[in-house]
Amino acid sequence: MNRRLIRIAGIFVVIAVGLLAGIYGYVSSREFMAMAADKGATIAGDILSTKVDVGLVKVDSLNSLEIQDVALYDKNDKLIAQVAEAKVDFSYLSMLKNSPAEGVREVSLQGVEANIQQRADGSWNFSDLISKEPSESKFTGKVHIKDAAVRLGFGGNELLVDSVNADLDFDGYPAVNIKGSGKNQGTDVS
Repeated sequence: MNRRLIRIAGIFVVIAVGLLAGIYGYVSSREFMAMAADKGATIAGDILSTKVDVGLVKVDSLNSLEIQDVALYDKNDKLIAQVAEAKVDFSYLSMLKNSPAEGVREVSLQGVEANIQQRADGSWNFSDLISKEPSESKFTGKVHIKDAAVRLGFGGNELLVDSVNADLDFDGYPAVNIKGSGKNQGTDVS
């Protein structure tokens, strides 16, 4: 009787491992990554009410994604920011228990190029990305930015800050703790 129970348990373990391997294989496939990129761009565009392009979404692990070639646009379809690579670490439990935004623990961005412009009417292009309506969900994770360039345009002037590295901690929501550095015309800025 004992041997029979062990064999049955062994069969279930083999089936479970095979099923998990199949799921992981599907999630790692090109078709899934392309579908996830399209779906992610659509969801982000709906949330921000602007155009968002996502190149590729790669599942690194059960709680980590790598997203490549992200582009954010303002409501006039002009590029605000590009991100070469974003890595997102999250907790499924927090996402289910609270909200998707609260489930994201950490976001690492590399190769960011931002173009922040003041319009002729005095408004800023990035304001198109900020919701006017209050939201129940809140992001309390951390954002790490590495090797970014920010171009600011205002009142006919232009300022370029490159080699930007920053850490943003949203744990004290709605306050944000920001530590960062960059260079403007070769001079350190922090």
